[in-house]
Amino acid sequence: MKVIILRILLLVFAFVQINYSAYAKKLQEININLHGTVVAFSCTVDPADLEKTIDLGHWPTRQLNHPGAKSSSIDWSIRLTDCSGNGVKVNFSGKGDKNDASLLALSSDSTATGIAIELLDESHNRLAINTMSKRTAVDKDGNAVFGFSARYITNTGVVTAGTANADSIFTLTYD
Repeated sequence: MKVIILRILLLVFAFVQINYSAYAKKLQEININLHGTVVAFSCTVDPADLEKTIDLGHWPTRQLNHPGAKSSSIDWSIRLTDCSGNGVKVNFSGKGDKNDASLLALSSDSTATGIAIELLDESHNRLAINTMSKRTAVDKDGNAVFGFSARYITNTGVVTAGTANADSIFTLTYD
């Protein structure tokens, strides 16, 4: 009885070895090629520009008394350093005004009505919110500067006095 069990175990062991060898050869025949590229396009936002507060000033309602009336624009910038790409675009996201979605709506804690905030690029053309800006080139030192302006704009022609604040988040896209 011991001899038969031993022979059966040897046969099972031999069968497992033969099958293992067959599978091992099949595994050696598999060829996998993996390809990819690691890129590190990024910039550092100048610490002074990480949290920006743009004071648009105090404007009398009589200066904003018809649809499309505008306050003076206030210039400001976002400076980037240590850029590894060739160019950068920016997108200002925020709540669009109910009368013109390209304008930034006032925040819910604002008390003024009838106006919105218009963002402008460095050429003083409207930069619609939630839309990518034109590309700004990175200089040879790895720096890029975005020039912007902002101003109040009447969207209804009927303006009431009060606080007129808005929030926007900017996102950078590199190439």
